[in-house]
Amino acid sequence: MKQHGVELWSFDGQQDIYSAAGRLGVRAQAMVGAFEVERTGERVREMKRQKAKQGFYMGPTPFGFTSQARVRRDLEARYGEAETERAKTEAQQAIPVSGHLFVDEVEAQVVREVFRLYVDEGLGCGRIARRLNARGHRTRQGCLWCSQQVQKIVKDPKVAGHVTFDEDAYDRRVPSKAQVHEQTLYPAKHEAIVPIEQWREAQRVRSQNGASNRGRDFTPRSFALSGVLVCRDGHTAKAKSCGMVSGHLYYGCRRRFIDGADPALGGCDAPIIRVEAADAAVRRVLADLLSHPEQVHAYLDAASRQTRRDRVPQADRSHDLDEQIQKMEQAVERYFKLLEGTEPGSDEERVLLDRVVELRRRLAEARAERENLRCEVIPLPPRVTREQVEAWCRDLTRHLESDARGFRRLVEELHDRHDLRVQILDADRVRVSLAIDPADLTGGHRLVAVARVELEGSEEAALSTDEWVQREQAKDPRCACGCGGSITVRPQHRAASKGIPTYLPGHAKSPMEKVIDEIHAAGFRTAQDVMRVLGCGESQISRLVKAGRLVPAGKWTVGGRRVRYFEKGAG
Repeated sequence: MKQHGVELWSFDGQQDIYSAAGRLGVRAQAMVGAFEVERTGERVREMKRQKAKQGFYMGPTPFGFTSQARVRRDLEARYGEAETERAKTEAQQAIPVSGHLFVDEVEAQVVREVFRLYVDEGLGCGRIARRLNARGHRTRQGCLWCSQQVQKIVKDPKVAGHVTFDEDAYDRRVPSKAQVHEQTLYPAKHEAIVPIEQWREAQRVRSQNGASNRGRDFTPRSFALSGVLVCRDGHTAKAKSCGMVSGHLYYGCRRRFIDGADPALGGCDAPIIRVEAADAAVRRVLADLLSHPEQVHAYLDAASRQTRRDRVPQADRSHDLDEQIQKMEQAVERYFKLLEGTEPGSDEERVLLDRVVELRRRLAEARAERENLRCEVIPLPPRVTREQVEAWCRDLTRHLESDARGFRRLVEELHDRHDLRVQILDADRVRVSLAIDPADLTGGHRLVAVARVELEGSEEAALSTDEWVQREQAKDPRCACGCGGSITVRPQHRAASKGIPTYLPGHAKSPMEKVIDEIHAAGFRTAQDVMRVLGCGESQISRLVKAGRLVPAGKWTVGGRRVRYFEKGAG
């Protein structure tokens, strides 16, 4: 600030930063301000600790509860900003006590269902989210449930009637980094939705599941085209696994993966393509480009000449304007000298004044045009040598010939320096667009190439999508359930992870359903059958087994889920 002559002003007035005494005063004020901020933080921390010990919760209203503040926000969103006082009055009438949590029975039913599925049935957070969505449950914002939101409810001790405070961080006088379920629990003033024992059991189950996953490798895979790929409609694309059986990964539109393939419902019907096929197609285009530096040099040389031709007229126009401005300035000076020798109020004076006004208007327009040209005129690009282009290609080819991570670094570098873009045209083609404008070379137009997406070693690569559909439909595929229904082959089945469907919609059974059918055919009852008949839960079944009223016949594990079955005539 001193170097550029900047003055420092605050609400207290101007601060002297140019003298030793002034700088000392500014530093002293900064130290006092820092002390006040830290002291305020300590007071807030003490207040939060006391509130937690008293059982009061501070923060946004968690799922499963309601409060006066939440009701007020909902009413303000409904009435608008002009009715804030009305929303405040109605919220106070609905919930007279401020700063207190009350159970929302509608949301509490969802919370109890989450804990029942998690603890009693042993489902994971992702499967619980899918089951909630299938039953029509939605989040407070009206969105679909996801595994992270379910896990947040499972970890939250407030649903069990407890509030938390990180006493360990408080004793060590460091900022708290522990999650809420790892902090010290205090009984809360609000009512619990689930028993504390059930919540503790959920934490035990979660710890066991986490311990079993620690040995697994969850290293994220690096996808080369992430961030540069768009779908046919220009939406951002991502990589995703589209089938648990095949295990293949596909690039596709984010909207399609999230909202489905129906554009009327906010989705996207753009095609998807295999990750390895798209990467190979882009690699072929870049390899062809970098392996011919003479073509790149010719392109850059032609673009440089065209740029020079485009910018020369601007430079000529700027020179002409400078000459016009100089002549008009000299003319204005001559008219002012003539005005000195004229009679005031005479016709000659009026003519001269009109001429001066016109010249000044034209002079202002010429100056404005010259300033615009000065802003638009860009220095002419330097000449590019063949050696520069060859060195640039060698540097990028080094990344191209390395492993997948090296190819990813090449794509990132081309995207940052040359605005690399890849667009999915259809299930068989991608378009690669590249602007060769590195800082050490020159500017130019974009290079565009369309590459065919082919899987190496595939005999179907030469077939178009229509030919492939006709060939597969001629095989007359039938439903595997035995109903005899004919399956219609569609173009999207070629890019789908599972290929042509094996069953008609609604005719396929999951592995669990097949196992249950086999259990019933063998004359046994599953645990779910017994619970449905007796109207009891898992704990009651365990007591019946101990009493000898239920005779276990065996266990069957399917996809990580355990199915217990019993003798049909027992009990």
